[in-house]
Amino acid sequence: MNDKKALLLRLGISLYQLGIKVETARQRMRDLVNSSVPYESEEMQTALQELWALDSQWRSLEAQYLELRKEITAYSSYDKYDN
Repeated sequence: MNDKKALLLRLGISLYQLGIKVETARQRMRDLVNSSVPYESEEMQTALQELWALDSQWRSLEAQYLELRKEITAYSSYDKYDN
């Protein structure tokens, strides 16, 4: 069980770090929009693709994290009643 808790901790750290990258990409998009960069421009399209890729990674990692947390919580609850 300690291995799973360590994995959960690593996933949480990775989620945090990836979240910072996602927010940085969102801010870049906001800056481009505020600078009146055309939506059809290569710069805007590249920024949008980067944001989508990071967001997709974040959602996938979040799903793994939540599933593992659910598994650990269920195991811990079961373990309490087993003693």
